[in-house]
Amino acid sequence: MSAIHIFYLILIKSILIHSELFTSTTHLTYLLNTEIELARQLETYLKEEYERLDRVEKYVYFFLNI
Repeated sequence: MSAIHIFYLILIKSILIHSELFTSTTHLTYLLNTEIELARQLETYLKEEYERLDRVEKYVYFFLNI
């Protein structure tokens, strides 16, 4: 079971036992979703940068071997 599943189980348990924590768990859920989206965007950015650097490296090797 992943950490996200465990976190959601804890959230559900907290909501059922302490309803006054609903606002705070909602904010935590929003924060978690924001962090997940940020990680996805960072991963996409890094992938694009590595592809760009690979292209630059190919050009450098091309010109060095002329």
